[in-house]
Amino acid sequence: MRAEKKKTFSLSVGASSLLIFFVILTLTTFATLSLVSANADYNLSLKAVSAADIFYAADAAAEEKLALIDAELGKAAGENLTGEAYYTRGLELVAALSGVETSMENDTPVIRYIIPVTEGQELRVALTLNDPAAAQRYTCTMWKVVNTADWDLEDGELNLWLGDTD
Repeated sequence: MRAEKKKTFSLSVGASSLLIFFVILTLTTFATLSLVSANADYNLSLKAVSAADIFYAADAAAEEKLALIDAELGKAAGENLTGEAYYTRGLELVAALSGVETSMENDTPVIRYIIPVTEGQELRVALTLNDPAAAQRYTCTMWKVVNTADWDLEDGELNLWLGDTD
């Protein structure tokens, strides 16, 4: 009689080659995705650095204008004027600076100026004059970046999902 042969299951060379191929394909895919993600992060960080540089350049220009305003207010304070006379003289000296607007709002002298940041943004600064006897000549009431560009939709309406799929 014939001896019965035992059937055994073994991996052949073809199956292990397929497994290695899929492992290498998976690793290559993940490496490519990591590279693309790292490149996108790098480009985003370059844009962030550029935006910060632009903002701080505008901020420095606003500080320089503030120093000029402070110098003019120092001249008015040096004339030993009080009350309305000080306010009038201070606003008169400051108004001579380019790009500076002065006004009286609710009996309070206000100084405003704008520094362009980008094409669609500007840094707006507002100061109110203090009494000449005060420790500070002015109080900064506004120092903020404002968007000036119009936001326009391409087709004129927003296509929003309202929550119903029916």
